[in-house]
Amino acid sequence: MESHDRGSGPARQGNGRNQPARDGESQRRDGEQLKNTVRAMKGRYPDRFVVFANMSYDDLNTPGFGKRVTARLEQDVKNGAQGLKIFKNFGMDLKYASGERVHADDPELTPSLKNARS
Repeated sequence: MESHDRGSGPARQGNGRNQPARDGESQRRDGEQLKNTVRAMKGRYPDRFVVFANMSYDDLNTPGFGKRVTARLEQDVKNGAQGLKIFKNFGMDLKYASGERVHADDPELTPSLKNARS
């Protein structure tokens, strides 16, 4: 009998918030894609996969961004996310409307990143 237990599988980003929209569709914010990914990846083999959330920067230049992204990440955890994936565009080409790059130590993001550690 062949064993299918090979330990932890690859990590998977699941909420699609930082993925390009297809066919002009707007990106979902309700976490439905994350829920579907958790169901698909953890349904049959619950201990084999870890599903990561990621941040949407669509409303980065709107006041209150930090509070909104923190709330979205908290909901992602409730929906089954087990980690946070930060894509490299965060430090490379993500910019505020002023043209300034977004820094990892930006006070606006502190609550989100603190919650990610706990």
